Amino acid sequence: MYQMLFWIKHHHKSELKSLDPPNKTSKVDFITVRGTLQRIMCTPFVAGFYRNQWEVCATKFNGVIYFTAIDSDLDLLENETMTERHQQYQAWGYKFEQYMTTDKVDGKPDLTSKNHQLEEFCVVLKNAINEYTLLYKAEIDAVIPGRHPGPGSGDTSCYIELKTSRIIYSLDQQLKFIKHKMVTWWAQSYIAGIPEIVCGRRTANGIVTSLQILSVNCLPEQSKDMWSEEDCLNFCDKFLNFLKKTVIEDNYNVVYKFSYKSKDKIYYTKLVNPELRYRVIPEWYKKAMADVKELFVKSG
Repeated sequence: MYQMLFWIKHHHKSELKSLDPPNKTSKVDFITVRGTLQRIMCTPFVAGFYRNQWEVCATKFNGVIYFTAIDSDLDLLENETMTERHQQYQAWGYKFEQYMTTDKVDGKPDLTSKNHQLEEFCVVLKNAINEYTLLYKAEIDAVIPGRHPGPGSGDTSCYIELKTSRIIYSLDQQLKFIKHKMVTWWAQSYIAGIPEIVCGRRTANGIVTSLQILSVNCLPEQSKDMWSEEDCLNFCDKFLNFLKKTVIEDNYNVVYKFSYKSKDKIYYTKLVNPELRYRVIPEWYKKAMADVKELFVKSG
């Protein structure tokens, strides 16, 4: 979330104003990051399998609600007890990205770099979910040569997502892939407007033997008996409604912590002057934005 706040701090005088028609203020209801939206959107279908608990912290500041997922106690425990095998899966994913990307068009991958997993390219997108307008950051794996449009065009068709997944040998493996993994892949790319996913099919030892190109728009149809695009979007919209009705005090020192711990209930707690791990708006951002209160005010 801090990267998003840094971007706003350094670009609010130019890029943000250019997103709207002349003489109109920026109509933004929420500011967040893609990972948080993805996690919320997938909740109806991963509740019993993948990250079935989450915590989201939200603060209203200058009329806009900022919200982001934080590491819950379960997340922290998982990170502390991560198996060597799981760490290996992550390393294979980073290595696949390293082999598949270059710094220059027609260049060669830099296989000697030790910092590729620390590097990331992000875009900031302004989008709408029903009646709400959101501004959020999304990490992009790569750009397809020849498709890149001009800066500020809003065209995301040039971006692509890179994934790895084990080779599928049975119907049971195929069904598990569609039910549990495909929904998260779809949501991640859908939110950023990414049209295609390049999936490297790997062996149990991490060797990629084939590439599969997945059309993001086709994934819901392929998975219609397992999960629903409409249900994901409706759940996200209902959560945004809940945020709008609940996060009412405009104070950067006040945090509303939302916790999802069961299949059908979201609990919230109001925290005043919370500890650092729950804070959404840091002091430096509050000071930096003190003179631009009108920027995000929603016009009538």
